[in-house]
Amino acid sequence: MSFITHNDDGGPAASMGDFLINKLGPFMETEALWVTNQSPASLSLPEAELFTHAGTVGVPAAPYFYARSTGMHMLISTGTGIDTAQEWFDQPGNPGTAPNTLTYSSFEPPISTVIPRSQCLIVNNEYVTGSFTGHFLFTDGDGVSPGTYVHAVIQLGPTVFRHLWIGEMTKFGSFTGGTYLSGHFHYPGSFQDDPYEALHIHPHAITGHTTVSGTSESWITRNNVFRADGLRGAIQWWACAGSDAGGGEFLAVPKAFGTNSNPVDIGSGAIVGGGGTMGTVLFDASANLSGKARPLIPFIFMAQLSFEGLNRYAPVGQIPDCFRINMDGLTATDSISFGGDTYRVYPLVNNIQSTPLFNQYTGFEGIAYKVIP
Repeated sequence: MSFITHNDDGGPAASMGDFLINKLGPFMETEALWVTNQSPASLSLPEAELFTHAGTVGVPAAPYFYARSTGMHMLISTGTGIDTAQEWFDQPGNPGTAPNTLTYSSFEPPISTVIPRSQCLIVNNEYVTGSFTGHFLFTDGDGVSPGTYVHAVIQLGPTVFRHLWIGEMTKFGSFTGGTYLSGHFHYPGSFQDDPYEALHIHPHAITGHTTVSGTSESWITRNNVFRADGLRGAIQWWACAGSDAGGGEFLAVPKAFGTNSNPVDIGSGAIVGGGGTMGTVLFDASANLSGKARPLIPFIFMAQLSFEGLNRYAPVGQIPDCFRINMDGLTATDSISFGGDTYRVYPLVNNIQSTPLFNQYTGFEGIAYKVIP
């Protein structure tokens, strides 16, 4: 099936590791027909590692997906190849490490002391303990023909949702690449209820700092990257920024680590339809007349192709079968139809529609996923 839920594969996941190994991995393998391999690391749930690619055994092909689960998060990355003898983040062309010099023999958990957030993307679980509420998995593969993407929605609790995207974009023009990867990170607490909080406005960008060995290092990580070689100089990967077009051109690797042996050039990208990347205009989630309109808003990848045009972005491609939508009048998991196609809708962050803040409802911000028959 191109779409399954927790009701189809044994119930909700018990942890991020259980979701990665026993839910997402098997779906990628049986429905998208991607090749999955667990790493040679000696781990036990909830810690786990998984390598995935869309080729065949012995002949890997994009998109590449590398993941590591911890007790609280799923740390994910992508690249241009696969090497099962190396760490999940130490892979060819990974924009976060590219590659790192660490090997399996040179570190052990806890992972937080080794891998800074700037070396990967993150799907976080909002500090939920116990089993998740559910999950919903989508692909355009049908178990016979390979899929070009796998999209996942994880419901971590009664009101908390996270999204994971890995696939090949629908390209506008010809260029090398096309892989996109998105991990959905959102700070816990009241932030998720505030429609004017930055992570609602541009959910694909987070900033912060980390401390390792007593040294505080600033870092910026964009929670969405895409590959488009040759559009501007040596740039291979594009990291999606927030509403500040000039803010951060790199997936920053803290200099204190000194392990980036083969850095990859990263350009500044954006996603139109993803929030603040449309400028500073909020996605309309209000309950007024105009807000009740329900168009499907595509996610378009944009690349900054010239230094002189800091605020000028060119369209590169589109995420297939995935759209932003106003969920006013809809609830999580509802099915809707457009032009004969069926979509399932899920909140961007939460499904809170009962308590307005500043006359806005964060539960109206949604994402619609096409169900392939």
